[in-house]
Amino acid sequence: MNEKPSIKVLGADCGACRNMYNAVSRFIAREGLDVEVEYIHDPSRILDYGVMTIPVLVINEEVVMVGFRGAPKIEQAIRERLNHRR
Repeated sequence: MNEKPSIKVLGADCGACRNMYNAVSRFIAREGLDVEVEYIHDPSRILDYGVMTIPVLVINEEVVMVGFRGAPKIEQAIRERLNHRR
């Protein structure tokens, strides 16, 4: 049984966090991917991932990026992790 891939953006309502979430959402929509995307603001849930800096990109429960590094790097990380699952 295959579980639906998930992407989480951990962050606050800051510019870098919104930019990461928007980059993820645009890429998922543009590529037509069937992926669950969640934007997590709750500090206690963020700390559960063992990170102290935001924003954070989490793909299938694996922290793959800390800090906003631009849409191309985010897209590359998503492609690598989702292709890796197949």
